[in-house]
Amino acid sequence: MRGLMLAALVAFPSVALAQNYEGSYVCSQGMTKLTLTVQQKHGSTSFVLFAFGPSPLNPNVPEGSFMMQGTLSDSMMQLTPMNWVKEPYGFSMIGLVGTSTDGKSYQGNVVASIPGCSTFSVVKK
Repeated sequence: MRGLMLAALVAFPSVALAQNYEGSYVCSQGMTKLTLTVQQKHGSTSFVLFAFGPSPLNPNVPEGSFMMQGTLSDSMMQLTPMNWVKEPYGFSMIGLVGTSTDGKSYQGNVVASIPGCSTFSVVKK
């Protein structure tokens, strides 16, 4: 049994990435600071921490964070929310769908069931 478990770990490795992307997104609260941290990658699925908070243009936004999963390649980003890590009152989790021409910066749309959300933009740090 132990040999089968070790073989499964070798066949499906988990790669710790710790890549950071910083930028902003727009929803009903206004422009909001956004940090995406790629924490793990299993095959083609990435697990990402979505952290948000105040921006210079919108200093009253509370800090919050949630986990996401999805695809993150050199040309596209498609991430869906999973679960809250830190949930501020009145906020909802959102998804992201975007593209990249250089694999370092992504722009696209915020995917949400709430009105007022529109776009996001992040750059690899």
